[in-house]
Amino acid sequence: MAKVKNAIAKPKYSNIFAARFVVFFLIFMIAGGLTVEWMGEFINSKDIREAYRTKVGKQARLLYEAIESGEDYDRYFEELKLAMSIYQMVEDDYAEVHIGSETIKVGDTASIIYGEGDRHIYFIEDMSYLDPLNNYMNGKFDAKTYNDWISKNQYEFVYLYAYNTFKYNERYYYLKNAYINPETHTFIPGVVHITDSGEEYDVDCTPKDTKGYEYVESGYSYFIFNLAYRVAPDRTTKDVDSFIIPDEYGSPWNLQGYDFDNDDPARNVYDKPWYVGYSEKPNYRRNAFELAPVTSTCILIAYFILAVIVTLIVSFIKYQKDKTIWKIFEYRSKTTEAMAHDLKTPMAAIAAYAESMESFSGDAEKTNEYSRKISEKIGMMDHMVEDILALSRSESGKIDVVAEEVNLMALVTGSLEQFPDLKANINGGQVKIKTDRKLFKQAVDNLLSNCDRYGEKGSPVDITIEPEKLTIANKTSETYPDVESLKRPFVKGSDSRSDKGTGLGLSIADNNLNILGYKLELSSRDGTFEARIKFK
Repeated sequence: MAKVKNAIAKPKYSNIFAARFVVFFLIFMIAGGLTVEWMGEFINSKDIREAYRTKVGKQARLLYEAIESGEDYDRYFEELKLAMSIYQMVEDDYAEVHIGSETIKVGDTASIIYGEGDRHIYFIEDMSYLDPLNNYMNGKFDAKTYNDWISKNQYEFVYLYAYNTFKYNERYYYLKNAYINPETHTFIPGVVHITDSGEEYDVDCTPKDTKGYEYVESGYSYFIFNLAYRVAPDRTTKDVDSFIIPDEYGSPWNLQGYDFDNDDPARNVYDKPWYVGYSEKPNYRRNAFELAPVTSTCILIAYFILAVIVTLIVSFIKYQKDKTIWKIFEYRSKTTEAMAHDLKTPMAAIAAYAESMESFSGDAEKTNEYSRKISEKIGMMDHMVEDILALSRSESGKIDVVAEEVNLMALVTGSLEQFPDLKANINGGQVKIKTDRKLFKQAVDNLLSNCDRYGEKGSPVDITIEPEKLTIANKTSETYPDVESLKRPFVKGSDSRSDKGTGLGLSIADNNLNILGYKLELSSRDGTFEARIKFK
């Protein structure tokens, strides 16, 4: 059977999710890619790179001026070496400073401590002093490996918080004590404290001979301990191809790709009182995944998760909307089908009786019988139309509710008078509620009518009146696998249509009670059908 175009089908959440996930996945992955690209631009930006170079150039000029004036030479010399070490560690390049005939550069390796208060900077006298640390636990805490991790993750923004607080960092060191020489600005390490994944260790790196050095209790609160291995040990002076030199006013400016064969004395770098030389890696620009693979991956994962979350939300909203439309469509289709079926049955009977009346037109007794049956069927149809109109009113909610004090005992007794063949046992006292008498009585009438039609003949109905609820129970031979479904319009106890009512009674009762703020609960067990109207 061919499918009708634009027909309303039952929505499937998986189909809705899949269609939207493709769209949002593409959107968020493009956004993630652009974010990673922007991060790469930020990392490679000239401002970041030049910030380290500017620091070296500034300290070189200050040292040059200190040589001229003779003031603060030691301090500026320390700060220049610190700036050069940090530059080489962070930028993966080589740097050296020329002041007159003197060349200042940092060795292949350097470890630095400097106090937070007086900012005195000390370089390790010999990196071999850290061998006990490097060999501790079969090299687990190798300082070079740790330094490489720091260098590798210097642009990993996901580590920034951890790196600053040390709370979640994989490993960090600090000196508990050290031996310093203020004159040479060098130090010998003492006990190195290690924190690794929550575990703490102490490694004694103190050599046998500390003569000429002053013992100090450092601790992390006093000394910052940097394991600043130079990350470009293969670079030398011959690799220098970029310069920062002063102009005639004493301010530095960049000179890249300098032609040493140029005899212009105004541009000859060797004629300047000081300059900084750099060696740069070819193809300096690196992508974000090379510089910060963890952060880049986390960005894409975050965007993927966002795509899933947004898809789930949008798909759920779309699914609920489509499901509501489908339920309305299904309800309308089933209601129309049930109405047509229920109306067709008495109409067919009326047509048959009318035809029979023509055949027995001379037989008064037969004519009267068929006339009576036609009236019964017309009455059934009229009752069905009234029920449909009542259901429509109750479903729309456009009913004026007039609250008044209602005595439940009197109301139930009055409703039972409409069913002379229905026996009842009423339990309970004189309970009064404030409600709309007409709507509430129609609900009770429908529940009692349900007992009259489907209950066991001759078996009494048990009615219990309480301040919190009204219970109506009757014995029945019917079985109800899904008792709550009886509240839906045109649903009867059996799958087949029957002439026992329209199947609207419980729907109308449920809608009326909802309007009044009450709840109708149905249950069927051990041959007893029970309806409870809960007031609270």
